Amino acid sequence: MCKSLKGIGAKLIIFMLMVNVILLCRTLPSHAAWTYIGPSKIYISSVAINPVDPKTVYGGTWGYGILKSTNGGSSGALANKGLTNLYINCFAINPVNPKIVYAGTWKGLFKSTNAGASWTTVNKGLTDTDIYSVAINGSNPNIIYAGTWTGGVFKSTNGGANWGATSMTIGGVTSLAINGKNTKIVYAGNVGGVYRTTDGGTSWTEINTGLQDTYITSLAINPLNPSIVYAGTFSGGVFESTNAGAKWTAVNKGLTNKQIDCLALNPLNPKIVYAGTYGGGVFESINAGASWTAVNKGLKNTIINCLAVNPKNPKIIYAGTDGGGAFVNTNGGGAAVYGSAVEEIDSQDARP
Repeated sequence: MCKSLKGIGAKLIIFMLMVNVILLCRTLPSHAAWTYIGPSKIYISSVAINPVDPKTVYGGTWGYGILKSTNGGSSGALANKGLTNLYINCFAINPVNPKIVYAGTWKGLFKSTNAGASWTTVNKGLTDTDIYSVAINGSNPNIIYAGTWTGGVFKSTNGGANWGATSMTIGGVTSLAINGKNTKIVYAGNVGGVYRTTDGGTSWTEINTGLQDTYITSLAINPLNPSIVYAGTFSGGVFESTNAGAKWTAVNKGLTNKQIDCLALNPLNPKIVYAGTYGGGVFESINAGASWTAVNKGLKNTIINCLAVNPKNPKIIYAGTDGGGAFVNTNGGGAAVYGSAVEEIDSQDARP
Protein backbone atom coordinates (compact mmCIF):
# COMPACT_ATOMS: atom_id res chain seq x y z
CA MET A 1 0.00 0.00 0.00
CA CYS A 2 2.74 2.39 1.02
CA LYS A 3 4.79 1.51 -2.07
CA SER A 4 1.75 2.19 -4.27
CA LEU A 5 1.17 5.55 -2.61
CA LYS A 6 4.83 6.45 -3.00
CA GLY A 7 4.64 5.48 -6.65
CA ILE A 8 1.54 7.59 -7.16
CA GLY A 9 3.17 10.47 -5.29
CA ALA A 10 6.29 10.30 -7.41
CA LYS A 11 4.24 10.27 -10.61
CA LEU A 12 2.20 13.20 -9.34
CA ILE A 13 5.36 15.19 -8.60
CA ILE A 14 6.73 14.43 -12.06
CA PHE A 15 3.40 15.39 -13.62
CA MET A 16 3.32 18.72 -11.74
CA LEU A 17 6.90 19.47 -12.76
CA MET A 18 5.99 18.85 -16.40
CA VAL A 19 2.98 21.15 -16.09
CA ASN A 20 5.15 23.89 -14.57
CA VAL A 21 7.69 23.54 -17.36
CA ILE A 22 4.93 23.81 -19.99
CA LEU A 23 3.44 26.86 -18.30
CA LEU A 24 6.86 28.47 -18.03
CA CYS A 25 7.55 27.92 -21.70
CA ARG A 26 4.19 29.41 -22.60
CA THR A 27 4.93 32.55 -20.61
CA LEU A 28 8.41 33.13 -22.00
CA PRO A 29 8.73 35.67 -24.83
CA SER A 30 7.83 33.95 -28.06
CA HIS A 31 10.23 35.80 -30.38
CA ALA A 32 13.73 34.91 -29.26
CA ALA A 33 15.83 35.21 -32.44
CA TRP A 34 16.29 37.79 -35.19
CA THR A 35 17.79 37.34 -38.65
CA TYR A 36 19.69 40.10 -40.40
CA ILE A 37 18.21 40.78 -43.85
CA GLY A 38 20.04 43.97 -44.87
CA PRO A 39 20.70 46.18 -46.68
CA SER A 40 23.93 47.12 -44.92
CA LYS A 41 24.58 50.62 -43.59
CA ILE A 42 21.02 51.70 -44.38
CA TYR A 43 18.71 53.68 -42.11
CA ILE A 44 15.33 51.94 -42.14
CA SER A 45 12.82 54.51 -40.93
CA SER A 46 9.53 52.68 -41.39
CA VAL A 47 8.00 49.34 -42.36
CA ALA A 48 4.46 48.70 -43.59
CA ILE A 49 2.76 45.38 -44.32
CA ASN A 50 -0.12 44.90 -46.75
CA PRO A 51 -3.06 43.91 -44.49
CA VAL A 52 -4.70 41.74 -47.15
CA ASP A 53 -1.55 40.15 -48.57
CA PRO A 54 1.14 40.29 -45.87
CA LYS A 55 3.72 38.95 -48.31
CA THR A 56 3.85 42.49 -49.66
CA VAL A 57 6.10 44.57 -47.43
CA TYR A 58 7.33 48.15 -47.82
CA GLY A 59 10.46 49.53 -46.19
CA GLY A 60 11.18 53.24 -45.98
CA THR A 61 14.78 54.43 -45.91
CA TRP A 62 16.59 57.70 -45.45
CA GLY A 63 18.37 58.41 -48.71
CA TYR A 64 17.35 55.43 -50.85
CA GLY A 65 13.59 55.75 -50.96
CA ILE A 66 11.30 52.74 -50.76
CA LEU A 67 12.09 49.04 -50.79
CA LYS A 68 9.34 46.60 -51.69
CA SER A 69 8.95 42.84 -51.50
CA THR A 70 5.97 41.01 -52.99
CA ASN A 71 6.78 37.45 -51.97
CA GLY A 72 7.25 37.65 -48.24
CA GLY A 73 10.84 38.74 -48.67
CA SER A 74 12.57 36.12 -50.79
CA SER A 75 13.26 38.95 -53.26
CA GLY A 76 12.72 42.68 -53.42
CA ALA A 77 13.51 45.88 -55.27
CA LEU A 78 13.51 49.64 -55.03
CA ALA A 79 10.11 51.21 -55.80
CA ASN A 80 10.91 54.89 -56.34
CA LYS A 81 9.29 55.86 -59.65
CA GLY A 82 7.86 59.34 -59.23
CA LEU A 83 9.42 59.99 -55.83
CA THR A 84 11.19 63.33 -55.73
CA ASN A 85 12.38 62.88 -52.16
CA LEU A 86 14.05 59.67 -51.01
CA TYR A 87 13.90 60.32 -47.28
CA ILE A 88 10.89 58.36 -46.06
CA ASN A 89 9.42 58.95 -42.59
CA CYS A 90 6.21 56.93 -42.62
CA PHE A 91 3.69 54.84 -44.52
CA ALA A 92 -0.03 54.25 -44.48
CA ILE A 93 -1.84 51.58 -46.48
CA ASN A 94 -5.50 51.78 -47.43
CA PRO A 95 -7.07 48.81 -45.58
CA VAL A 96 -9.88 48.39 -48.14
CA ASN A 97 -7.79 48.81 -51.28
CA PRO A 98 -4.19 48.07 -50.29
CA LYS A 99 -2.91 49.05 -53.72
CA ILE A 100 -3.28 52.60 -52.40
CA VAL A 101 -0.25 53.49 -50.31
CA TYR A 102 0.87 56.81 -48.83
CA ALA A 103 4.48 57.68 -48.05
CA GLY A 104 5.43 60.68 -45.94
CA THR A 105 8.81 62.19 -46.71
CA TRP A 106 10.97 65.10 -45.65
CA LYS A 107 9.52 67.07 -48.56
CA GLY A 108 5.98 66.01 -49.22
CA LEU A 109 3.39 63.27 -49.13
CA PHE A 110 3.31 60.80 -52.00
CA LYS A 111 0.51 58.48 -53.07
CA SER A 112 0.59 55.28 -55.09
CA THR A 113 -2.55 53.72 -56.53
CA ASN A 114 -0.70 50.72 -57.97
CA ALA A 115 1.04 49.24 -54.95
CA GLY A 116 4.18 51.30 -55.28
CA ALA A 117 4.79 50.91 -59.01
CA SER A 118 4.63 54.71 -59.27
CA TRP A 119 4.09 57.67 -56.96
CA THR A 120 2.58 61.14 -57.27
CA THR A 121 2.65 64.07 -54.87
CA VAL A 122 -0.52 64.90 -52.96
CA ASN A 123 0.42 68.13 -51.20
CA LYS A 124 -2.34 70.56 -52.18
CA GLY A 125 -3.28 72.52 -49.07
CA LEU A 126 -0.34 71.36 -46.96
CA THR A 127 1.54 74.36 -45.59
CA ASP A 128 4.20 72.06 -44.16
CA THR A 129 5.44 69.15 -46.24
CA ASP A 130 7.76 67.57 -43.67
CA ILE A 131 5.48 64.59 -43.02
CA TYR A 132 6.25 62.54 -39.91
CA SER A 133 3.07 60.49 -39.53
CA VAL A 134 0.05 59.43 -41.57
CA ALA A 135 -3.13 57.63 -40.48
CA ILE A 136 -6.11 56.38 -42.50
CA ASN A 137 -9.69 56.13 -41.30
CA GLY A 138 -10.47 52.43 -41.59
CA SER A 139 -14.21 53.01 -42.01
CA ASN A 140 -13.76 55.65 -44.71
CA PRO A 141 -10.29 55.41 -46.24
CA ASN A 142 -10.75 58.68 -48.11
CA ILE A 143 -10.28 60.38 -44.74
CA ILE A 144 -6.58 60.73 -43.96
CA TYR A 145 -4.63 62.60 -41.31
CA ALA A 146 -1.07 63.82 -41.76
CA GLY A 147 1.19 64.89 -38.91
CA THR A 148 3.84 67.47 -39.77
CA TRP A 149 6.89 68.87 -38.06
CA THR A 150 5.90 72.54 -37.95
CA GLY A 151 2.29 72.72 -39.15
CA GLY A 152 0.47 70.35 -36.81
CA VAL A 153 -2.17 67.94 -38.11
CA PHE A 154 -3.82 68.19 -41.54
CA LYS A 155 -6.87 66.31 -42.77
CA SER A 156 -8.03 65.18 -46.20
CA THR A 157 -11.50 63.85 -46.95
CA ASN A 158 -10.83 62.92 -50.57
CA GLY A 159 -7.89 60.56 -50.49
CA GLY A 160 -5.24 63.24 -50.30
CA ALA A 161 -6.37 65.33 -53.27
CA ASN A 162 -6.86 68.32 -50.96
CA TRP A 163 -5.79 69.04 -47.40
CA GLY A 164 -7.02 71.37 -44.73
CA ALA A 165 -5.43 72.34 -41.45
CA THR A 166 -7.14 71.09 -38.30
CA SER A 167 -7.23 73.08 -35.08
CA MET A 168 -4.22 71.04 -33.94
CA THR A 169 -1.54 73.45 -35.09
CA ILE A 170 1.24 72.49 -32.67
CA GLY A 171 4.08 70.90 -34.62
CA GLY A 172 6.40 68.02 -33.96
CA VAL A 173 3.66 65.46 -34.64
CA THR A 174 5.60 62.22 -34.50
CA SER A 175 2.64 59.85 -34.34
CA LEU A 176 -1.06 59.49 -35.10
CA ALA A 177 -3.48 56.75 -34.08
CA ILE A 178 -7.18 56.30 -34.89
CA ASN A 179 -9.70 54.47 -32.73
CA GLY A 180 -10.83 51.61 -34.96
CA LYS A 181 -14.30 51.38 -33.42
CA ASN A 182 -15.01 55.12 -33.33
CA THR A 183 -12.96 56.71 -36.06
CA LYS A 184 -13.80 60.25 -35.00
CA ILE A 185 -11.44 59.67 -32.08
CA VAL A 186 -7.89 60.38 -33.16
CA TYR A 187 -4.75 60.71 -31.05
CA ALA A 188 -1.76 62.85 -31.98
CA GLY A 189 1.57 62.55 -30.20
CA ASN A 190 4.09 65.34 -30.46
CA VAL A 191 7.04 66.82 -28.63
CA GLY A 192 4.65 68.34 -26.06
CA GLY A 193 2.45 65.39 -25.22
CA VAL A 194 -0.69 63.62 -26.42
CA TYR A 195 -3.70 65.35 -27.95
CA ARG A 196 -7.08 63.82 -28.71
CA THR A 197 -9.99 64.75 -30.90
CA THR A 198 -13.41 63.14 -30.55
CA ASP A 199 -14.96 64.93 -33.51
CA GLY A 200 -12.67 64.02 -36.38
CA GLY A 201 -10.20 66.85 -35.90
CA THR A 202 -12.48 69.85 -35.39
CA SER A 203 -11.20 70.32 -31.85
CA TRP A 204 -8.34 68.81 -29.86
CA THR A 205 -7.67 68.41 -26.15
CA GLU A 206 -4.34 67.96 -24.42
CA ILE A 207 -4.42 64.72 -22.38
CA ASN A 208 -1.14 64.53 -20.45
CA THR A 209 -2.29 63.61 -16.95
CA GLY A 210 0.21 61.10 -15.54
CA LEU A 211 2.77 61.49 -18.32
CA GLN A 212 6.19 61.99 -16.78
CA ASP A 213 7.71 62.62 -20.19
CA THR A 214 5.67 64.53 -22.75
CA TYR A 215 8.01 64.04 -25.72
CA ILE A 216 5.93 61.40 -27.51
CA THR A 217 7.66 59.23 -30.09
CA SER A 218 4.95 56.67 -30.78
CA LEU A 219 1.34 55.71 -30.10
CA ALA A 220 -0.49 52.39 -30.32
CA ILE A 221 -4.15 51.50 -29.70
CA ASN A 222 -5.45 48.12 -28.61
CA PRO A 223 -7.66 47.10 -31.58
CA LEU A 224 -9.98 44.96 -29.46
CA ASN A 225 -10.34 47.49 -26.63
CA PRO A 226 -9.52 50.96 -28.00
CA SER A 227 -9.80 52.55 -24.57
CA ILE A 228 -6.35 51.06 -23.99
CA VAL A 229 -3.69 53.29 -25.52
CA TYR A 230 0.11 53.12 -25.27
CA ALA A 231 2.51 56.03 -25.62
CA GLY A 232 6.24 55.69 -26.16
CA THR A 233 8.37 58.58 -24.95
CA PHE A 234 11.80 60.01 -25.61
CA SER A 235 13.25 59.23 -22.20
CA GLY A 236 10.45 58.12 -19.88
CA GLY A 237 9.67 54.69 -21.30
CA VAL A 238 6.17 53.44 -22.06
CA PHE A 239 2.92 54.79 -20.63
CA GLU A 240 -0.47 53.12 -20.73
CA SER A 241 -3.94 54.56 -20.50
CA THR A 242 -6.94 52.32 -19.90
CA ASN A 243 -9.46 55.16 -20.23
CA ALA A 244 -8.77 56.61 -23.66
CA GLY A 245 -6.03 58.94 -22.49
CA ALA A 246 -7.76 60.50 -19.51
CA LYS A 247 -4.91 59.25 -17.30
CA TRP A 248 -1.55 57.66 -18.04
CA THR A 249 0.53 55.25 -15.97
CA ALA A 250 4.17 54.29 -16.53
CA VAL A 251 4.57 50.59 -17.41
CA ASN A 252 8.33 50.13 -17.37
CA LYS A 253 9.03 47.05 -15.25
CA GLY A 254 11.92 45.24 -16.90
CA LEU A 255 12.45 47.99 -19.46
CA THR A 256 16.17 48.67 -19.09
CA ASN A 257 16.17 51.29 -21.85
CA LYS A 258 13.46 53.95 -21.63
CA GLN A 259 14.22 55.81 -24.84
CA ILE A 260 11.37 54.46 -26.96
CA ASP A 261 11.43 54.92 -30.71
CA CYS A 262 8.45 52.77 -31.71
CA LEU A 263 5.64 50.55 -30.46
CA ALA A 264 3.74 47.67 -32.07
CA LEU A 265 0.96 45.37 -30.90
CA ASN A 266 0.11 41.82 -31.82
CA PRO A 267 -3.21 42.42 -33.64
CA LEU A 268 -4.64 39.02 -32.69
CA ASN A 269 -3.53 39.16 -29.07
CA PRO A 270 -2.95 42.84 -28.18
CA LYS A 271 -1.71 41.95 -24.70
CA ILE A 272 1.53 41.24 -26.53
CA VAL A 273 3.27 44.59 -27.01
CA TYR A 274 6.65 45.37 -28.56
CA ALA A 275 8.82 48.40 -27.85
CA GLY A 276 11.77 49.41 -30.01
CA THR A 277 14.38 51.45 -28.18
CA TYR A 278 17.33 53.65 -29.01
CA GLY A 279 20.27 51.44 -28.14
CA GLY A 280 18.49 48.79 -26.09
CA GLY A 281 16.95 46.78 -28.90
CA VAL A 282 13.47 45.27 -28.79
CA PHE A 283 11.46 44.51 -25.67
CA GLU A 284 8.38 42.32 -25.49
CA SER A 285 5.54 42.34 -23.01
CA ILE A 286 3.09 39.46 -22.93
CA ASN A 287 0.90 41.05 -20.24
CA ALA A 288 -0.12 44.40 -21.70
CA GLY A 289 2.96 46.22 -20.45
CA ALA A 290 2.95 44.96 -16.87
CA SER A 291 6.47 43.63 -17.44
CA TRP A 292 9.00 43.58 -20.27
CA THR A 293 11.74 41.25 -21.48
CA ALA A 294 14.49 42.06 -23.96
CA VAL A 295 14.29 39.92 -27.11
CA ASN A 296 17.51 40.83 -28.86
CA LYS A 297 19.13 37.55 -29.82
CA GLY A 298 20.54 38.01 -33.32
CA LEU A 299 20.17 41.79 -33.41
CA LYS A 300 23.43 43.34 -34.58
CA ASN A 301 22.06 46.86 -34.28
CA THR A 302 20.01 47.78 -31.24
CA ILE A 303 18.85 51.23 -32.35
CA ILE A 304 15.34 50.32 -33.46
CA ASN A 305 13.52 52.90 -35.58
CA CYS A 306 10.42 50.90 -36.46
CA LEU A 307 8.57 47.67 -35.86
CA ALA A 308 5.82 45.97 -37.86
CA VAL A 309 3.85 42.83 -37.02
CA ASN A 310 2.38 40.60 -39.70
CA PRO A 311 -1.41 41.01 -39.26
CA LYS A 312 -2.23 37.43 -40.24
CA ASN A 313 0.78 35.68 -38.73
CA PRO A 314 1.97 37.79 -35.80
CA LYS A 315 4.92 35.49 -35.21
CA ILE A 316 6.56 37.41 -38.06
CA ILE A 317 7.96 40.78 -36.98
CA TYR A 318 10.13 43.24 -38.87
CA ALA A 319 12.53 45.69 -37.26
CA GLY A 320 14.25 48.61 -38.98
CA THR A 321 17.43 49.99 -37.48
CA ASP A 322 19.53 53.13 -37.51
CA GLY A 323 22.18 52.41 -40.11
CA GLY A 324 22.09 48.65 -39.63
CA GLY A 325 19.45 47.66 -42.16
CA ALA A 326 16.47 45.46 -41.31
CA PHE A 327 15.93 42.33 -39.26
CA VAL A 328 13.12 39.80 -39.26
CA ASN A 329 11.90 37.50 -36.55
CA THR A 330 9.82 34.62 -37.84
CA ASN A 331 9.98 32.31 -34.85
CA GLY A 332 10.85 29.46 -37.14
CA GLY A 333 9.15 30.60 -40.36
CA GLY A 334 9.10 33.26 -43.06
CA ALA A 335 11.80 34.62 -45.32
CA ALA A 336 14.20 37.51 -45.60
CA VAL A 337 12.68 40.70 -46.92
CA TYR A 338 14.30 42.91 -49.57
CA GLY A 339 16.68 40.10 -50.56
CA SER A 340 17.64 41.11 -54.12
CA ALA A 341 17.48 44.81 -53.33
CA VAL A 342 20.51 44.50 -51.05
CA GLU A 343 22.97 44.29 -53.92
CA GLU A 344 21.21 47.13 -55.74
CA ILE A 345 21.65 49.47 -52.78
CA ASP A 346 25.06 48.24 -51.66
CA SER A 347 26.44 48.86 -55.14
CA GLN A 348 25.77 52.59 -54.77
CA ASP A 349 28.65 54.72 -53.53
CA ALA A 350 26.72 57.54 -51.90
CA ARG A 351 25.51 57.12 -48.34
CA PRO A 352 22.82 59.25 -46.71
